[in-house]
Amino acid sequence: MPRANPRAAKILDLDSLDRFTLPSRDLAKAELFYTQVLGGDVLERGIAEMAEVDHPAIRIRVCDDAEIVLVEQFYGWNPIDSTNPHWGFAITGAEVDSWLEHLTEWEVPHALLFRQADQEEMGVPTRAELHFLDPDGNQLELVAWDYPMNDRAWMGQYDAWTLAYNPGNWPPASARHLLPAPSPSGRGVG
Repeated sequence: MPRANPRAAKILDLDSLDRFTLPSRDLAKAELFYTQVLGGDVLERGIAEMAEVDHPAIRIRVCDDAEIVLVEQFYGWNPIDSTNPHWGFAITGAEVDSWLEHLTEWEVPHALLFRQADQEEMGVPTRAELHFLDPDGNQLELVAWDYPMNDRAWMGQYDAWTLAYNPGNWPPASARHLLPAPSPSGRGVG
């Protein structure tokens, strides 16, 4: 029988989110995606995420209370049709259409979705989810709680396979000049 937790009577709270890590095959592409597509700011380059073997990493702030450490690794990927885990960020309903256009310009496949429980009469503000992948297949979501119900989105659920794209073809040709020259090892920037 498990012992009672001696700290159960003491209230412990988490203060905030410090960071979360995401795997990346190519740090240069990941940095471009998280800064240019998501609007994040690089806080630190040339760091190492400690493990059995240190992995090159970059720390990026994507919003006031969320930092992502992009860690270069070449294994451990989720299947494309796995919709979890994913990381959700809040946006306003007024920004959804701009995000749809922005992701299209950056050639990032995406799915706008109204869950069954959130469906309302046309034009009534409700919860909408915008799902997409980064170039390494990490699942991301933008959530708006005040987007007008419309018929331009998936209803209930989306097909995760529609989000897949070839990371070797990303970024679009019009943005490839933003990538640094390849490193001598051919494995991105460390």
